[in-house]
Amino acid sequence: MIEASPSLWTLTAGLAGTGLGAALNARVFSASPDLARLRPRLIACAIGVLISALAWLAAIQLSEARGLAFAASLAGASAFGAALSDWLDGEVSDWHSAAIFVSALIAAPSLHPVLTWPLTLVGAILGFAVLWLAGWLYHRSRGERGIGQGDYGLAAAGGAWVGAGLVGPALLIAVAATALTAWIRRVGARERIAFAPGLVAGFAGALIIERVLR
Repeated sequence: MIEASPSLWTLTAGLAGTGLGAALNARVFSASPDLARLRPRLIACAIGVLISALAWLAAIQLSEARGLAFAASLAGASAFGAALSDWLDGEVSDWHSAAIFVSALIAAPSLHPVLTWPLTLVGAILGFAVLWLAGWLYHRSRGERGIGQGDYGLAAAGGAWVGAGLVGPALLIAVAATALTAWIRRVGARERIAFAPGLVAGFAGALIIERVLR
């Protein structure tokens, strides 16, 4: 019997993650019955596949682990979908956050070979807790909600990916990216701006920087 090489198995796992991520985006974006609103979302699904493929290519540069290839592909597509959904519709689907969290659990042994589960689970808790605290303080001071409910789940999923030690830097990058976007778009103080794209940029950026500097 001919055995498949590790690279072939890694390729298969990456393609599976890409396909699952694309299917998830299609399910979320196709909820709109309006064809004019559906068309750009279908285009976005295709872009999500490309981003997923790039995430897979980055993963195989780090490891031949099939779990990491699958997880990176799925998370790449799902993170893009979450960011775009918040940008266009003002909400983050729980399906996207769940997919990113599950993919983090799959990738955890490759990302955090030492203290795997404490780093992963505490990272998720910290991501949720820090953002929840910021939202609570904003609500106490302004009397209105400043952070969308879906952002909490996305922050928890991102925290699971980066681990406990990188949650702080990731959220700082997220805030900076969102503030820069608001400044470029000249968003007023009372206007809403999507936070999910900043969260995705923050957690992805922190993870990439940590891997490059390691």
